[in-house]
Amino acid sequence: MRRVLLSVLLLLSLCAAFSAAAAEKGSRSFPVKIVAAPSHTPTAAVTASPAPTPTASPAPTQSAAPVETAAPVQTVAPTETVAPTPSPSPVPVEVLLSLAGDCTLGADEKTHSMPESYIGVMLANGNDYTYPLRYALPYFTADDFTLVNLEGILSDRAGLINTDLYLNFRGPKSYVNILTQSSVEGVSMSNNHALDYTIEGLRDCQANLDEAGVQWAYNDRYFTFERKGVKFAVFSFRRYYMEVYYQWLEEAISRVKRQEGVDFVIVCLHHGEEYEAKHNDHDQTRFAHHAIDYGADLVVGTHPHVLQGIEVYKNRLILYSLGNFSF
Repeated sequence: MRRVLLSVLLLLSLCAAFSAAAAEKGSRSFPVKIVAAPSHTPTAAVTASPAPTPTASPAPTQSAAPVETAAPVQTVAPTETVAPTPSPSPVPVEVLLSLAGDCTLGADEKTHSMPESYIGVMLANGNDYTYPLRYALPYFTADDFTLVNLEGILSDRAGLINTDLYLNFRGPKSYVNILTQSSVEGVSMSNNHALDYTIEGLRDCQANLDEAGVQWAYNDRYFTFERKGVKFAVFSFRRYYMEVYYQWLEEAISRVKRQEGVDFVIVCLHHGEEYEAKHNDHDQTRFAHHAIDYGADLVVGTHPHVLQGIEVYKNRLILYSLGNFSF
């Protein structure tokens, strides 16, 4: 098991929503720098000591007889102390993660034909898949892993729309190229728009991500990845499912560390109230603390669409809301 030390480089500005105007201003990234060093147990020094040498006792004497002088005892030279072999100092391993907030790579189904929608702007730019995240690309290509919250599905199966909902966010299957061509390797998916096209639409999106090589996490489906010898696990839950998987998570974090050799656990929580500047205690603080209490090393929050505060709890970071990123 590795001992993982966490330090964070924060670029805290409002993440621009995706639009032609926002794109001109540039997107903002939220990189996390993680330094991992292997655990080290110092070797105890071993000192060899000479065994005690018994000395001969002089023979008892009688008053009338002459006293016999005992032969001198040869002194044994002390054994030289063996110097301990110095243990090599562990070499730190740096793993740089980039974390970004809500990404809706598409639009509400009713607006797909509108030129000002995400779909319309993409068409106006020749469906250049690097366009939406182009200002973040230098950060994402320089890191070791990029993780964003994918809010909505990427699927060509528009007929699966859940008509009971007011908003239905979808981008075509081809928009997985926005992720791959922008060096986004993983997404959290447990959010309030995951089922906009029913469970079948979600599964189709997950299959499309698998085909493109983008890792995803959704409720009890977590993923792992390894960089520079450090193994990570990523979990994702929305507010409702936090309750459902509350006790399951306690065992799951312990198990992946114990059985799968995971060094660092990231828990993504889609929680809180939209457009509230401060996190709440009822679900955000409660669930974030619970995750760390049972072994999570970093909690990443999304959903409020605005930036919220950061808490250090038990020497672990909680990022309560990363705000919008490409939304």
